[in-house]
Amino acid sequence: MRTTLTFLSLFCCAQVNAFTLPQNPVKSYDCEICDSLSHENLQDRWSITATSLNKAESNIQKSYSYEQQVTAAQLQRGIIVPIQAPEALIRIIPLQKNKSLPELQLKSASSKFMSLKEASSLYSQDEAIDESLKIGSHQAMLQIKPELGIGNFVIKSSATDSANAADNYLIHVFEKYSLIYLQIEPSALQYQYGDQFNALITLKDNISSYPADDINASLVGPDNQIIPLKIKEVKRNQFQASALLSSYENAHGVNWYIDVDVLCELNDNSRIHRTGRAAFSYAIPSASLVSIKKISSNPLTLAATVEVATASRYALQSVLYKKNAKGANIPIETAQSAQWLEPGKQIIKFSFDNSAHLAEDQLSVGYLHLTDYGQLKPVYQYDKPIKLSQLLD
Repeated sequence: MRTTLTFLSLFCCAQVNAFTLPQNPVKSYDCEICDSLSHENLQDRWSITATSLNKAESNIQKSYSYEQQVTAAQLQRGIIVPIQAPEALIRIIPLQKNKSLPELQLKSASSKFMSLKEASSLYSQDEAIDESLKIGSHQAMLQIKPELGIGNFVIKSSATDSANAADNYLIHVFEKYSLIYLQIEPSALQYQYGDQFNALITLKDNISSYPADDINASLVGPDNQIIPLKIKEVKRNQFQASALLSSYENAHGVNWYIDVDVLCELNDNSRIHRTGRAAFSYAIPSASLVSIKKISSNPLTLAATVEVATASRYALQSVLYKKNAKGANIPIETAQSAQWLEPGKQIIKFSFDNSAHLAEDQLSVGYLHLTDYGQLKPVYQYDKPIKLSQLLD
């Protein structure tokens, strides 16, 4: 009984002396690969004096492309393709399997019809390309000659076969220098289970106004899970998309995406779709730091208490800072410690060399990032430097 009381007293004292960190609720998940992960304890540390730790604040993606799906009958009559910037890239793809392209012609607002090859500074048809860009075995790609300018271009088929009038084609236009584009900005780079996902969707277009009903946005998971997003207009041509994240599926290092499709109606009542996507990291909070404490000065060694929900291999990265003459915290050394952790409260120890033997009142520790190797994603982070004087030994 006395031994139990003594142990509890020591544990309570240790917690009193430890610096308490903001703690997130932890969630367990089914991990198919965790049992195969290494159980070996590993530690390392190295100087990072010349390394910047500036945090990336956002992931703004701009899409300068649009697409429209047309039939062979529409191509025979002529399809208007609005070009807002010179030297646009156009890709035309038959959507029927193994269907070849008809002979196509193109004209600008001020020119006569000419072949696609004549209208292009770069041209390719049915040539081997990057597999990630390939939809079918046939396609045409061209870059419009700069002297053809901008405006409403027309693409027309010279085919007259009515038997294939219902065949479908996709016309994809990329305008690198256009002043009209779709912008997608998730509010964070990393999300966890239970977080509210938010993103700003902006149509940079001073000519047209877009209603919220024309915005279709959803989250796409690694296994093609689809989560529809609620769309709310913030101001003209700017919208907020949101959804609650509640997936328990472990993607093991693979990102999620927000996909956006904006319907745009042209003057001739034809429709184009501006599309774009932005990536973000999604993790299940399988572990959380609880506190941190200094346990030795030589070498400078600290211990972090971790609340673990899922048995896995975890790695803790931390950074040692020193104060410069202006009182700013400058990173000088980083330490990493990786080990297998079972569910419950566990301890990860890590140490710094402090080879310059700097006085501890000049030092702080921060940038505490805990990664779950079962997910290959960070599950906890606390970046603010903590003075060593707050980490009693």
